[in-house]
Amino acid sequence: MTNKIELQRTELLDKWQKHRPNTNILSDNGLGEILDTYDQDGNLLKTISKKEILAEQKRVAFETGDSSFAVPVVYLLLSHPENGVYVVQRANKSENPYLWCKPVGGHIGSGDDPDSTLLREGKEEIKTDIVLAKSIGEYFDLISQDSLIEHAIVRKIDFQPWFGTYRVDRDTRKNWMKRTRAHIYAGVYRGSIGFTNATNTKDFVDGLGEAVGVKIYDKNDLQRILSSGDPNFTHDLGILVRDYHAFL
Repeated sequence: MTNKIELQRTELLDKWQKHRPNTNILSDNGLGEILDTYDQDGNLLKTISKKEILAEQKRVAFETGDSSFAVPVVYLLLSHPENGVYVVQRANKSENPYLWCKPVGGHIGSGDDPDSTLLREGKEEIKTDIVLAKSIGEYFDLISQDSLIEHAIVRKIDFQPWFGTYRVDRDTRKNWMKRTRAHIYAGVYRGSIGFTNATNTKDFVDGLGEAVGVKIYDKNDLQRILSSGDPNFTHDLGILVRDYHAFL
């Protein structure tokens, strides 16, 4: 079991390290992370810096009520086998500051792939190692044989190429529509969740990093809270819990 898990982790880390140096070089040059953008039909539109892309996406959404392009992302729903669904409170970030959200979500850099991005984001956002199952059978096999304390067992459950959710802008407190090409994952974990105390982006102002708190909810209680439109939770968490309730 251990050898199989370590082999999967090594394969993904190799992918990550192959692309990660390029991202660091771009950051050193002041360009920041580089992202691809796509139209509703999945055609690549352009590749520019994350800062430019998100500023343009927000501007268009404020002007027209919707985004004109989507950016690739990964989203992870994470459950404790006995206790319920993990939710994480975001730091004072430019989107959805201090709202309760899914445990992991991140942009996929140009030239990177969803699985490697998820592995990296798990480490960066909640200090959690992730093992990806390649099939449903392998997923349940790994869960049945693993303590789920040292790492989360995760599988990909969906891909939505034009996933739309409303975001709260930190400065204006207004909602705007963000479109993503969302690679959606779900998994289980019994271990502890931690947060980074710093980040090399300038997306937050209080120095707290990616997130500042974590809670576990019974999945049915969480669905009822989200269905009521509680403003303390992100819009995308409500959609994800509603649509993928069976995977929690």
